[in-house]
Amino acid sequence: MITPRRSRQELFYFGALLVGTVVPLSSIVPWFVDNGLNIPLFVTTLFENPVSSYFGLDVIISILILWSMCVIDKALPTRDRVMIGLFSILGSSVGIPAFLWVRARHSRRTHPVDG
Repeated sequence: MITPRRSRQELFYFGALLVGTVVPLSSIVPWFVDNGLNIPLFVTTLFENPVSSYFGLDVIISILILWSMCVIDKALPTRDRVMIGLFSILGSSVGIPAFLWVRARHSRRTHPVDG
């Protein structure tokens, strides 16, 4: 069977995955370069004020929900669900587009549209 062309939706999700990876990492990598893998300092800095606490908790909760979706969603192969879980360690801006991209790719492969 010939695999159908990638959909616009699939390409959009993959682009969002790339942006969601590069942009946040461009902010956090310099911090780790300066401070090393100092997790206590990282957590203290993350929860230093109400604004940063909000964003930190939002990302943590989003990742926990995404991990739950990966466990519950049996439509995707186990390998894909594990990959999404690993991607989401980098943050929800990586994990959510990864989940959507993998779902769109899986849908294209399992339910091709006749042309």
